[in-house]
Amino acid sequence: MGFAQEASVEELQKNIATAKNDSIKTDLYNDLAFLYTTSGDLEQGKATVDQALKLAKQVEYPAGEAEALKILGIISSYQDDRYNAINYSKQALDLYRKLGDTLGMANMESNIGAFYVDIGSALAIDYIIPSIQKSEQLKDTVRIMSATLNLAAFYFNKMKQPEKAEEYFKQAKAYLDTGFEGQEDWSLNYQAYQGEFALYKEEYEAALAIFEKMLPAEEGGPYHSETLRKIGSSLYGLKRNREAEQVLVQAIEVAETAQSFEDMVSAQILYGKVIRERSPQQAVNVFEEALDLAASGGYLYELEQVHLELYNTYRNIGQYSDALRHHEYYLELKDSILNIEVNDKVRYAQLNFDLDKKEDQIQMLEQRSEIADLQQKRQKSVTIATIAVAGLLLLLVLGMFNRYKFIKKANSLINKEKERSENLLLNILPEETAQELKEKGSVKAKHFDSVTVMFTDFVGFTKSSETMGPEELVRNVDYFFSKFDTIIEKYGLEKIKTIGDAYMCAAGLPFPSENHAQKMLLAALDIIDFVDQVRNDPNDGIPGFEIRIGIHTGPVVAGVVGTKKFAYDIWGDTVNVASRMESGSHSGRINISETTYDLVREQFKCTYRGEIEVKNKGMLKMYFVNSIKDKSFVTEVLEETKAG
Repeated sequence: MGFAQEASVEELQKNIATAKNDSIKTDLYNDLAFLYTTSGDLEQGKATVDQALKLAKQVEYPAGEAEALKILGIISSYQDDRYNAINYSKQALDLYRKLGDTLGMANMESNIGAFYVDIGSALAIDYIIPSIQKSEQLKDTVRIMSATLNLAAFYFNKMKQPEKAEEYFKQAKAYLDTGFEGQEDWSLNYQAYQGEFALYKEEYEAALAIFEKMLPAEEGGPYHSETLRKIGSSLYGLKRNREAEQVLVQAIEVAETAQSFEDMVSAQILYGKVIRERSPQQAVNVFEEALDLAASGGYLYELEQVHLELYNTYRNIGQYSDALRHHEYYLELKDSILNIEVNDKVRYAQLNFDLDKKEDQIQMLEQRSEIADLQQKRQKSVTIATIAVAGLLLLLVLGMFNRYKFIKKANSLINKEKERSENLLLNILPEETAQELKEKGSVKAKHFDSVTVMFTDFVGFTKSSETMGPEELVRNVDYFFSKFDTIIEKYGLEKIKTIGDAYMCAAGLPFPSENHAQKMLLAALDIIDFVDQVRNDPNDGIPGFEIRIGIHTGPVVAGVVGTKKFAYDIWGDTVNVASRMESGSHSGRINISETTYDLVREQFKCTYRGEIEVKNKGMLKMYFVNSIKDKSFVTEVLEETKAG
C-alpha cells in the first residue's frame, strides 16, 4: 500500500482510467480504497474496494482478491463490525496460504489477532504469535512491530496484565529505534501506548502532553474521538473538570458524526463521571443514554460499566432501590463464564510458546557444549564418549517425559474447566443458542412471529426494602425467584432476566410452539398461588408480598448481545406492551392483552376490564384472568412439555 500513501485520489483515479490490464486496475482500486479508508471516508472506501473485489474475481486474480478482502476487514473493524472484520480477514488469509505468500499470511494473522483482541477472545494468541514467527523469519520490521504491539494490547487492555504488556511494549520500542520506512506512522502508534501506560500509572500530566501532541494527526480519522476521550480522561485525573467536560462533549459529537457508537458510549460514560459531582441528575441522564446505546449495539463491557456508574450515582443520592437494581445487573454481566476460557487458553498458549523458545535456546547451548567437549576430549577413550552420550540421551528422555506429564496435566485441567464452562453456558443460554455460540463464535439474531411475554412485579417492594438489610433483601427475593424458575421450567418456558424485583420470561422460543400462550397463563396462575401461599403462612420466615402480572403476545427479536459478558435477551414492541400490561394490573391479578385473550379464551375464564393507553400503540383492551375452564388440557400441556 506504499503507492497509495504517496499518490493522491486524483492521481489514482486517472491511473485506473488508463490502466493497461485488469490486474493493474485491481491493484489501483485497492490502493484508492485504502487511501479513502485511512483518511476516514469509509463509505467511499467500501464502494471502491467492492469494485476491486468484483474485478479480481472476474479475471481470477487471487492476490488482488486477497488484498481487497483485507481492506474490507479493516473497514469493518473501523465500523465496530468485528464479525465481518474477522470473516473477511480469514478469507484473505486462506488466499495468501494458497498463494504461498508468507508476508501476506503474517499481515493477516496480525490483523485477525488484533480483531480478536478487540472482542477479548483468547484466539488472538493463536494468530499473533504465528505472525511474529513468520515476520522474524522474513526480517520484516514493520510486521514484527504490528504483531508485537497487538500482543501488548491484548495483555494490557483485555488480560489486565500491564507488566506482561510492558515486556512486549519494550520489544516493539527496540524495533522502532532501529529506524525503517513508515517509522512515523508506527511512532504515532507507539505514542498512543505511551499515553495508555501513563494513564494507567496515573501520570496524568505526561498522558495529557502525549495525547494533545497526537490530536492534530488524528483529526478526521477513525481514532479522533478516542484521542479526545483520552485527553478528557487526563484532564479529569488532573481535576480540571470544566476543561474535561468541553473535550468530552466534542468527543461524543465526533463519535456520533462518524457513527462510531462504541466510542460514543465510552465518551458518555466518562462525561457522566466528570459531571456527577456538580449535577448528579444530569449524570444519570447521560448514563441512561449510554445504557440504551450500549444495549442496542451489544457493547457488553461498556454496558457493565454504565450499570456500575448508575449504581454509584443512585447510591450517592440515596435512591437505594434503583442502586440495587443496577448493581444486580452489573454483577450479572461481570460474572461471565467466558473469562474462564480466555484466561486458561491464553495461559496455556503462552506457556507452550515460552517452552518452545526455551527449548530452542537449550538446543543451541547443547550443540555448542558438544562441540567444545569433542575438541577437548578428542584423545579420550570411546567408552567414556559412549557413556557421556548415553547420559545426555537419558537427560533428554527424562526432560521429554517430564514435559509430557506437565502437558498432560495441563490438558486435564483445561478440559475440566472447559466442561464446567459448557455447563455454565447451558445454564445461561438456551441449548440451541449456546451451541451456535460455541460453533460460530457469535449468535445471529432471530425473529419470532408469535411469542408470549410475561412480567411480574412485587407491589410495594421498594417501600418494604427500605426496612430490610441487604442480605435479608437478597435472600427474600431469591426465595421467590427460585420458585418462579421451577415453575417456568415445568411448562418449558424461557427465563429472560430479572431486574430488581421484576421477573421476565417468554414462551414460544427458542422453538416456536402453538400453545405458548396457554403455557404462560398456567405458569402465571401457579406463581399467583405460590405467592398467596407464602403470604398466608406466617411460619416460613419469609415476608409476604403481593404480586401483579402482565402478559402480551406478539412478534419479537431474540439473540445474544455481544460475545463477551453476554446476555440472552428479546426486543420489540411486544416486550413494551407486556411491561405496560404488568404496570396496569392489580395486586394478585393477571392482566392480559386482547391479543393474548384471543388465543386463550377457549381454555380460560377472563373478565374484560377496559382499555389502557400504550406508547406508540394507542388504546389497547385488557382482560383479567380468573380461572381455567376445563382442566383436562393441563395434563396434555404438561405431557407435551415433558416429551418436548
